[in-house]
Amino acid sequence: MIFNPILPIYIIIILAISILAVGVICIIKKKYRNFSSLRRILILVFLLITLLRPSFVGGESQQASTDVTLYFIIDNTNSMYVEDVNGKTRMSALKKDVTKIIQSFPGAHYSIYTQDTMSYVMLPVTTDLSAAMSGIDSLNAKDTRKSVGSDLNDLIVFAQEGIKNYDKKHPESQSIVIFMSDGETTTESADAVKFGNFDTASTGVVIGYGSTDGGKVPNKSKDAGSATGAQDYLVCNSLSGELCISKINEDYLKKIASNYGFKYVHSENGIDASLVEDFKNIAKSKVKVSPNRSAASYVEIYWIFALVVLILLLCEFASCFNAILAEYEVKNK
Repeated sequence: MIFNPILPIYIIIILAISILAVGVICIIKKKYRNFSSLRRILILVFLLITLLRPSFVGGESQQASTDVTLYFIIDNTNSMYVEDVNGKTRMSALKKDVTKIIQSFPGAHYSIYTQDTMSYVMLPVTTDLSAAMSGIDSLNAKDTRKSVGSDLNDLIVFAQEGIKNYDKKHPESQSIVIFMSDGETTTESADAVKFGNFDTASTGVVIGYGSTDGGKVPNKSKDAGSATGAQDYLVCNSLSGELCISKINEDYLKKIASNYGFKYVHSENGIDASLVEDFKNIAKSKVKVSPNRSAASYVEIYWIFALVVLILLLCEFASCFNAILAEYEVKNK
């Protein structure tokens, strides 16, 4: 069996220790030695196994194989939906660039890290090109009221941890890091991006989106008006009614590129084809494409454990409902 954790391994270890501690307490304390406690511990255990994302080898399949992993680190905060890239949103331009890169590496591995209200893994490493395309297509603006600003340094460090853990297990894969953002961040200093590194990456690029003139930040709150007007955009000064204007922060993006030795590109009319060719040339020594090559086929089984968690949660709900119903009947006697 093979594990590909959804969360950083240190978090999973902390969760495992916590579950073990709860189990020991339930054994020691007599009042907790009951079926309800056992059921709740099982929920935690199976949830932990789900987070480990287990799979097993299901045989061999004939397929083309490219030993390259593309890591897309994507800024999905609300400023990415400003319409200042040839009249279209920054995100629409980003999606076109991602599609161009992905389609240039058929058979590669793909992974997506993103940040909206928090940093998270949108797509764990996979060879499923359609899953990668679907992940990109599903990116959309979040409710503005839930927005807490963007800490792009947090996204970078979060991605570094995940990439490092995966590359340790798969040293044969050549990693390409693609950071995509408008550079607007709540981080106080760009120098903060110096901590951590992408030492396992073969190459990388920072792609910037947006204009120096900037554009109005859309108000994605559910109660925002549909008619054109101030209610459709965020207001930065409630007294004057001045709208929030977002501009590309190239100083920050160039700082990131410089810190990690990556190339910086400002995408105005889409990335140049030569950039993708550079990636291919750098990764050439690791690219092995053969239509007759046998490759291991993996069958993911984490969904089985997720299903068990769901069933146990339903049992927990039923137990609580019965207890409430019994209490209600006693009160009405």
